[in-house]
Amino acid sequence: IILNLSSDDILVERTNVLLFYRAWNKKKDLIQSSIKIKDSASEYLKNSMDENNSQKKVLNKYKRDIIDMLARETREDTPYYGFEEFIKMSSGTPRNLLNILKHSYKWTYFNKAQEAFRDTTIDFKAQTNGIKDTIDWFFEDNRAPVMQNRKPFECVERMGKFLRELKYSDTPPECSINIFGLNLEDMSTEARDIFLFLEKYDFPCDVFFDLILSKKKSQLKDSIKSSILF
Repeated sequence: IILNLSSDDILVERTNVLLFYRAWNKKKDLIQSSIKIKDSASEYLKNSMDENNSQKKVLNKYKRDIIDMLARETREDTPYYGFEEFIKMSSGTPRNLLNILKHSYKWTYFNKAQEAFRDTTIDFKAQTNGIKDTIDWFFEDNRAPVMQNRKPFECVERMGKFLRELKYSDTPPECSINIFGLNLEDMSTEARDIFLFLEKYDFPCDVFFDLILSKKKSQLKDSIKSSILF
């Protein structure tokens, strides 16, 4: 099985492992599954443009997550580079995007004594430091008024850790997972009050109405019922 899943291409090998875990989760024959994965990987290496290929389907959706996982395992800085990546990271919140750009600009000016966004590009180190500073700003400076204790912020940290563990799990349910559903009626009074308090300050953002505007309401009606997506 290990030989069947192995590949000289690290992305393909990690994709093979993900496909193998999916087969394992579905209680399929593991040896036969590993052989099919090996054959599919060989076809992908010959023709990476075949949209029907299993590896291609996974990499179309999970390539970013696989790269992040490899960076995490090797203790390398996660390679978030480029304006398009900044937009994705901001999750549609202009404030987050502007903060990333501001801190990246600051690091460029500090290191090179020159302005960014003009005739030169922002180097990788400045971008990485800009992202780290934005994360620090979000948790240190962008504080919502504390209720009576640190419970609201502990909830945010625990939810972040939960989503991170799902993202880096053997069989992640979604790619770049950052949305979850809640039925507020099933929550305790304390938990509901804390959650609604955090929502006022955009720590979790209700995306239900965004999905309605994008004409996806029909797809959600049967699945979410009284739940709210964040």
